[in-house]
Amino acid sequence: MCENLDLKKETLLSARDYIKRVIPGIDSICDKFREDNKDSAFQMCSDLKEGLEWLAEAFSLTKDVQEACNVIIGQDGMTLLITKMESALETKDTTMMGGFLTDDLKPVIFSWEKKLDELVENRLFA
Repeated sequence: MCENLDLKKETLLSARDYIKRVIPGIDSICDKFREDNKDSAFQMCSDLKEGLEWLAEAFSLTKDVQEACNVIIGQDGMTLLITKMESALETKDTTMMGGFLTDDLKPVIFSWEKKLDELVENRLFA
């Protein structure tokens, strides 16, 4: 059980580290779209989608630790976020993707970051 708990703690630490790189990554993607570097931007979006899928799995696998610490990382809209991103990737719609990144995804990422910070800094290793 202790090894399992250690692995879950490490997963949450990794998720927090990843989340902290996502916001600058989103800004970089938006810059690439503005610079008309669409191929690079869409490749970065594809990588980001994979990262979101990993986060969904990480949050799901650590739900018991989150509950024990009374800090739940809401995943209710995760499937919808990934579906929206897939749609924008398939159609190569820069307007849809830009709106998704700034209006839909960024606020959720900030919320997850806050929850992960609380979990890691105040609860998990307290």
